[in-house]
Amino acid sequence: MKNLLVSLCLVLFFISCGSNTTSQGNTHASSSSNESISFELDGNAWATTGWGQYREADGRTYMNVNGTNTANGMDQFGIKIHDFNGVGEYSPLGESGQNGFVLTFTSLNRSTGTNQQYQVTDHTSKVKVTAFDPATKIISGEFNFTLKDRDGNIVPLTNGKFTDIELQVVN
Repeated sequence: MKNLLVSLCLVLFFISCGSNTTSQGNTHASSSSNESISFELDGNAWATTGWGQYREADGRTYMNVNGTNTANGMDQFGIKIHDFNGVGEYSPLGESGQNGFVLTFTSLNRSTGTNQQYQVTDHTSKVKVTAFDPATKIISGEFNFTLKDRDGNIVPLTNGKFTDIELQVVN
């Protein structure tokens, strides 16, 4: 009986150490508890721990912030900025020449099994990087988008923020 109890305690210990799940359902291991992404989608709050990457290639700089929320399904959110040059405002890619952002947002509803993808629909959508430390690669910013879902419905994404995201440098 004692061996069974010790084995059970060890199993529970290893299971709890192996989990990086937050209260929002994010399974990414974050180095900072302050890293976050939040917004309202059609009036509904969405939040999770965020993470990001920074890459220099072919004379260009790329930055992306990402979040995965599994609280109500499987939502994957990401903003990638091409020709990133620090603090400033970025328009959708292709509008302003070389630099700009690309949004990816996909939502899977567990109860219905349906998958919804969203696209930026207008030229007023912006990503504003409000803080960037080149030494630590920590970034914060704001965003608001007018999105269109797969069925053509217009969906507002408002009050968007990414806060204190530590960008991992990748080759």
